[in-house]
Amino acid sequence: MRRIIPILILWLTLFSCRDEATVVAHTISCEVKNPLLDLPWLKRIIAEGTNPYLQVEEGQYQKQTVYIVSTCISCFAGGMATIYRCDGVEICHFGTYILDPNPSCKYVYEEEITNRKTLLSR
Repeated sequence: MRRIIPILILWLTLFSCRDEATVVAHTISCEVKNPLLDLPWLKRIIAEGTNPYLQVEEGQYQKQTVYIVSTCISCFAGGMATIYRCDGVEICHFGTYILDPNPSCKYVYEEEITNRKTLLSR
């Protein structure tokens, strides 16, 4: 038992704390001039999009650049929005209609994404 306690303390010390440098090292940054053309996954989504009400926004969420691809957000019946990381990985998606299946994602969309700018609006 006496051997386990120092090992446990050492393990907790090493793995329980994360300093700011570690967090920053894991942030994802899009260093592209034109995301609509320079990010292959986003370019593909736009090319495949058949919805005439497509909108693409760029913003900041948890120290990373994110892209919001939405369809028909202001339509009466509602639409869908998906939030992607810079590398094309989906963070979350939600519907904009009353019975939203993912309200936590809608909160991220409305409250937590900062420095938004519209890149494309059809």
